[in-house]
Order: sequence, then C-alpha cells, then structure tokens
Amino acid sequence: MPRIARIPEQYQRGFVHLYSIDDESFLLLVDALAKSGLAFGPSNLARKIDFGSKDPGVFTEIFLSVGSLIPVRERNTRTSEEIVDDICDLLRINQQIDFKNDSDVKKYKRRLVTLLENEQLLYSSKSVELATDYENIFISSKVTTDIRPVFGKNIGDNPKAALIVHNLQLHYHVGEEDEHRDLYVALDATDIKNLQEVLSRALEKENTLAKLLEASSIVNLKFKAE
Repeated sequence: MPRIARIPEQYQRGFVHLYSIDDESFLLLVDALAKSGLAFGPSNLARKIDFGSKDPGVFTEIFLSVGSLIPVRERNTRTSEEIVDDICDLLRINQQIDFKNDSDVKKYKRRLVTLLENEQLLYSSKSVELATDYENIFISSKVTTDIRPVFGKNIGDNPKAALIVHNLQLHYHVGEEDEHRDLYVALDATDIKNLQEVLSRALEKENTLAKLLEASSIVNLKFKAE
C-alpha cells in the first residue's frame, strides 16, 4: 500500500495547529464535534460549532487538514494508525514539528487518530469528495447580450434589421488536469426559456428528494462551496 509522500502546503498549518493547541482546547474540540450535527465539508462543520473564546480559524484549519486524510484512507484501505504514522514522519522530516520525545509523538498520534475516527469529520469530508467526483465541476457562469446588425448589399447604408444574441460562458474545473476552463455557447430567447425549464425541473426534483430524505430521517447535506 503506498505511503503518503507529501503534505500539501494548504494543509500543513492545520497539522501544526493540532500539535500546538493545549489539552483543554483539544478536549473542547472533541466535545464540540460530538455535539454537532452532520455538515457538508469541514469548513461548514466548523461554522456550526461554537468554540467560545478560541480562534475558530485554528479549528477550521485542523478540520480541513485532518479531513484531507479521510479520502486517502478510504481509497487505499489503510488504517488510521498507518496514515498517522506517515504524517508524523513527514512532519519530523520537514522539521515542521519539533517533537520533544517519544511520549510527545504518541500524544500527537492519539489526537490525530481520534479526529480521523470522528463520525462528523468522516461525513463532512466524504460528502465533498462525492459532490466533486466528476470529470468537470461547474464554478461560475455569465451571459453577455449583443445586438448584431444585418447589413444589406451596401454596407454603407444603415441596417434595416438586427438580431439579439446571447453568449453563455460556463467556467468550470477539469478534475484530472486540475485546471480551469471556459465553454462558450450561443443562445437565443428560445434556448434561454428551454434552459430555464430544465433548471426549474431540476430544482423541483431536488425538493422532492429532500422531502424523501427528511421522511426517512436521513440528513440532507446541502451542497455549499468549501
């Protein structure tokens, strides 16, 4: 089974924060998680929790860092302990954490395993992976509208007719290539009405399925951008 080769830069601070917080803060974190409901994504999970006077940004970074390991564990069928060993080795090799002794290392590993085994973090992290497990992910859209004149034989004469045209720009993320691209599609008024109807039907379907989930006592992790 492959080991974790590196810790992405955006997650390094969270692992350091997990080491730096005192025992009281860690117990507060674990207790707050146990009392929280399920949420879409680690960031939204952190927003649901009241950390009192503690800096919520620190806990959010911890959630994001630990949450990033859960898909890795699931895909590679590795145990939490094996994942934690890899992370600790990398943190030591890269001198991001100066562990005092073996007892210090064991304490950090216990913290990390505790969070990796947490149900709320599991659901929040896996929901993001499922929501983005597609080749192309929509990011944003924009429509520009133009008047295009239709000229006669003599282009020096004022046009007697024109067309109103719309250009839909779809900005999206390409998963495997990890880059952003744009797709441009020309539309007329009929196309826009058809698109509106299709999207309205999609919302109706979502509302119907949301009621089904509620009736079945299944938490609806409404998609929100992380």
